[in-house]
Amino acid sequence: MFYQKIFGKKNNKKKKEEVKKVRYLPKYVPRKKRRRKKSKPCLVVGISGATRSGKTSLLMGLQELYLSNVMLGDHYFSLEKIVELKNNWDHPEAIDHDLFLKEAKEKYQQAKNENCDFLIIEGFMLFWDDRMLDLLDIKIWLEIDRETCYTRRMKTKRVSENYFNEKLWPNYVEYNKLVKNKVQDLLIYESEDQNTLLSKVEKMLLDH
Repeated sequence: MFYQKIFGKKNNKKKKEEVKKVRYLPKYVPRKKRRRKKSKPCLVVGISGATRSGKTSLLMGLQELYLSNVMLGDHYFSLEKIVELKNNWDHPEAIDHDLFLKEAKEKYQQAKNENCDFLIIEGFMLFWDDRMLDLLDIKIWLEIDRETCYTRRMKTKRVSENYFNEKLWPNYVEYNKLVKNKVQDLLIYESEDQNTLLSKVEKMLLDH
Protein backbone atom coordinates (compact mmCIF):
# COMPACT_ATOMS: atom_id res chain seq x y z
CA MET A 1 0.00 0.00 0.00
CA PHE A 2 2.65 2.44 1.12
CA TYR A 3 4.70 1.64 -2.00
CA GLN A 4 1.69 2.18 -4.27
CA LYS A 5 0.69 5.41 -2.52
CA ILE A 6 4.13 6.96 -2.91
CA PHE A 7 4.48 6.07 -6.57
CA GLY A 8 0.88 7.01 -7.28
CA LYS A 9 1.54 10.51 -5.98
CA LYS A 10 4.70 10.80 -8.03
CA ASN A 11 2.85 9.76 -11.16
CA ASN A 12 0.07 12.28 -10.53
CA LYS A 13 2.58 15.05 -10.03
CA LYS A 14 4.33 14.09 -13.23
CA LYS A 15 1.05 14.13 -15.15
CA LYS A 16 0.19 17.59 -13.78
CA GLU A 17 3.58 18.89 -14.87
CA GLU A 18 3.08 17.44 -18.36
CA VAL A 19 -0.38 19.02 -18.63
CA LYS A 20 1.02 22.34 -17.48
CA LYS A 21 3.78 22.19 -20.10
CA VAL A 22 1.33 21.43 -22.90
CA ARG A 23 -1.02 24.18 -21.76
CA TYR A 24 1.65 26.85 -22.10
CA LEU A 25 3.12 25.78 -25.44
CA PRO A 26 3.12 28.74 -27.86
CA LYS A 27 0.37 28.53 -30.45
CA TYR A 28 1.56 28.32 -34.08
CA VAL A 29 0.15 31.13 -36.19
CA PRO A 30 0.78 30.94 -39.96
CA ARG A 31 2.41 34.06 -41.40
CA LYS A 32 -0.27 36.30 -42.86
CA LYS A 33 0.32 37.49 -46.41
CA ARG A 34 0.38 41.23 -46.93
CA ARG A 35 -2.13 42.74 -49.34
CA ARG A 36 -1.58 45.86 -51.39
CA LYS A 37 -4.12 48.53 -52.27
CA LYS A 38 -5.22 47.41 -55.67
CA SER A 39 -5.15 49.79 -58.64
CA LYS A 40 -5.27 46.73 -60.91
CA PRO A 41 -6.50 43.17 -60.14
CA CYS A 42 -3.05 41.60 -60.49
CA LEU A 43 0.28 43.19 -61.38
CA VAL A 44 2.87 41.27 -63.39
CA VAL A 45 6.37 41.79 -61.99
CA GLY A 46 9.42 40.82 -64.05
CA ILE A 47 12.87 40.30 -62.52
CA SER A 48 15.96 39.97 -64.70
CA GLY A 49 19.74 40.28 -64.55
CA ALA A 50 22.85 38.16 -64.81
CA THR A 51 23.28 34.70 -63.37
CA ARG A 52 23.61 34.78 -59.56
CA SER A 53 22.37 38.37 -59.30
CA GLY A 54 19.66 37.27 -56.84
CA LYS A 55 16.62 36.94 -59.11
CA THR A 56 15.22 33.74 -57.62
CA SER A 57 15.98 34.79 -54.04
CA LEU A 58 14.07 38.03 -54.56
CA LEU A 59 11.17 36.18 -56.17
CA MET A 60 10.96 33.76 -53.24
CA GLY A 61 11.14 36.61 -50.72
CA LEU A 62 8.27 38.44 -52.42
CA GLN A 63 6.25 35.23 -52.66
CA GLU A 64 6.62 34.85 -48.89
CA LEU A 65 5.33 38.38 -48.30
CA TYR A 66 2.48 38.64 -50.79
CA LEU A 67 -0.33 36.52 -52.17
CA SER A 68 1.27 35.80 -55.52
CA ASN A 69 1.92 33.32 -58.29
CA VAL A 70 5.43 32.77 -59.67
CA MET A 71 7.31 31.55 -62.74
CA LEU A 72 10.99 30.62 -63.18
CA GLY A 73 12.72 31.24 -66.49
CA ASP A 74 15.05 28.26 -66.07
CA HIS A 75 12.06 25.99 -66.73
CA TYR A 76 11.98 27.16 -70.36
CA PHE A 77 15.34 26.14 -71.75
CA SER A 78 15.13 24.57 -75.18
CA LEU A 79 17.55 21.63 -75.12
CA GLU A 80 17.26 21.20 -78.88
CA LYS A 81 18.27 24.81 -79.43
CA ILE A 82 21.12 24.60 -76.91
CA VAL A 83 22.62 21.73 -78.91
CA GLU A 84 22.45 23.90 -82.05
CA LEU A 85 24.11 26.72 -80.09
CA LYS A 86 26.99 24.37 -79.18
CA ASN A 87 25.97 24.16 -75.52
CA ASN A 88 25.65 27.89 -75.03
CA TRP A 89 23.06 27.95 -72.23
CA ASP A 90 23.39 31.74 -71.85
CA HIS A 91 22.40 32.73 -75.38
CA PRO A 92 19.02 34.50 -75.78
CA GLU A 93 17.81 31.74 -78.11
CA ALA A 94 18.53 29.07 -75.49
CA ILE A 95 15.11 29.96 -74.06
CA ASP A 96 11.84 28.87 -75.70
CA HIS A 97 10.33 32.35 -75.63
CA ASP A 98 7.10 31.30 -77.34
CA LEU A 99 6.32 28.69 -74.69
CA PHE A 100 7.43 31.03 -71.90
CA LEU A 101 5.07 33.77 -73.10
CA LYS A 102 2.17 31.38 -73.67
CA GLU A 103 2.39 29.96 -70.15
CA ALA A 104 2.95 33.42 -68.64
CA LYS A 105 -0.36 34.58 -70.10
CA GLU A 106 -2.09 31.47 -68.75
CA LYS A 107 -0.48 31.99 -65.35
CA TYR A 108 -1.65 35.60 -65.33
CA GLN A 109 -5.26 34.54 -65.84
CA GLN A 110 -4.87 31.98 -63.07
CA ALA A 111 -3.38 34.60 -60.73
CA LYS A 112 -6.31 36.96 -61.41
CA ASN A 113 -8.82 34.17 -60.76
CA GLU A 114 -7.09 33.41 -57.46
CA ASN A 115 -7.22 37.11 -56.49
CA CYS A 116 -3.42 37.32 -56.28
CA ASP A 117 -1.72 40.68 -55.87
CA PHE A 118 1.14 39.72 -58.16
CA LEU A 119 2.37 37.32 -60.80
CA ILE A 120 6.16 37.37 -60.36
CA ILE A 121 8.33 36.12 -63.23
CA GLU A 122 12.12 35.85 -63.22
CA GLY A 123 14.52 35.01 -66.01
CA PHE A 124 18.05 35.84 -67.11
CA MET A 125 16.70 36.75 -70.60
CA LEU A 126 13.21 37.81 -69.54
CA PHE A 127 13.36 41.27 -71.15
CA TRP A 128 14.77 40.03 -74.46
CA ASP A 129 11.31 39.30 -75.94
CA ASP A 130 9.27 42.45 -76.64
CA ARG A 131 6.04 40.47 -76.31
CA MET A 132 6.97 39.56 -72.73
CA LEU A 133 7.81 43.19 -71.99
CA ASP A 134 4.28 44.14 -73.04
CA LEU A 135 2.88 41.73 -70.45
CA LEU A 136 4.98 43.10 -67.58
CA ASP A 137 3.71 45.99 -65.44
CA ILE A 138 6.92 46.32 -63.40
CA LYS A 139 10.40 45.55 -64.70
CA ILE A 140 13.13 45.02 -62.09
CA TRP A 141 16.78 44.80 -63.12
CA LEU A 142 19.38 43.46 -60.69
CA GLU A 143 22.78 45.02 -61.39
CA ILE A 144 25.90 42.95 -60.69
CA ASP A 145 29.58 43.43 -61.54
CA ARG A 146 31.72 40.83 -63.27
CA GLU A 147 33.82 39.90 -60.24
CA THR A 148 30.80 39.32 -57.98
CA CYS A 149 29.03 37.34 -60.69
CA TYR A 150 32.11 35.20 -61.27
CA THR A 151 32.69 34.50 -57.57
CA ARG A 152 29.06 33.56 -56.88
CA ARG A 153 28.78 31.39 -59.97
CA MET A 154 31.95 29.44 -59.26
CA LYS A 155 30.85 28.82 -55.67
CA THR A 156 27.41 27.51 -56.61
CA LYS A 157 27.12 26.17 -60.16
CA ARG A 158 30.63 26.05 -61.48
CA VAL A 159 31.43 26.42 -65.18
CA SER A 160 34.76 26.39 -66.98
CA GLU A 161 36.82 29.57 -67.16
CA ASN A 162 36.54 29.39 -70.93
CA TYR A 163 32.73 29.18 -70.83
CA PHE A 164 32.41 32.10 -68.41
CA ASN A 165 34.81 34.35 -70.36
CA GLU A 166 33.67 33.50 -73.89
CA LYS A 167 29.95 32.77 -73.53
CA LEU A 168 28.31 33.53 -70.20
CA TRP A 169 29.64 37.02 -69.50
CA PRO A 170 29.74 38.33 -73.13
CA ASN A 171 26.11 37.22 -73.61
CA TYR A 172 25.14 39.07 -70.45
CA VAL A 173 26.97 42.25 -71.52
CA GLU A 174 25.08 42.29 -74.84
CA TYR A 175 21.77 41.64 -73.08
CA ASN A 176 22.52 44.39 -70.55
CA LYS A 177 23.06 46.92 -73.36
CA LEU A 178 19.93 45.81 -75.19
CA VAL A 179 17.72 46.08 -72.11
CA LYS A 180 18.97 49.49 -71.03
CA ASN A 181 18.52 50.87 -74.55
CA LYS A 182 14.97 49.66 -75.11
CA VAL A 183 13.29 49.46 -71.68
CA GLN A 184 12.32 52.97 -70.62
CA ASP A 185 10.61 52.09 -67.33
CA LEU A 186 13.39 49.84 -66.00
CA LEU A 187 13.83 49.82 -62.21
CA ILE A 188 17.50 49.16 -61.42
CA TYR A 189 18.63 47.75 -58.08
CA GLU A 190 22.09 46.76 -56.96
CA SER A 191 22.54 43.05 -56.27
CA GLU A 192 23.22 43.28 -52.55
CA ASP A 193 22.24 41.69 -49.25
CA GLN A 194 18.94 39.93 -49.90
CA ASN A 195 17.12 41.40 -46.90
CA THR A 196 18.10 44.93 -47.92
CA LEU A 197 17.09 44.32 -51.53
CA LEU A 198 13.78 42.74 -50.52
CA SER A 199 12.97 45.68 -48.25
CA LYS A 200 13.60 48.20 -51.07
CA VAL A 201 11.50 46.30 -53.61
CA GLU A 202 8.71 45.73 -51.09
CA LYS A 203 8.42 49.48 -50.46
CA MET A 204 8.30 50.12 -54.21
CA LEU A 205 5.55 47.54 -54.76
CA LEU A 206 3.37 49.01 -52.00
CA ASP A 207 3.08 52.18 -54.09
CA HIS A 208 1.51 50.32 -57.01
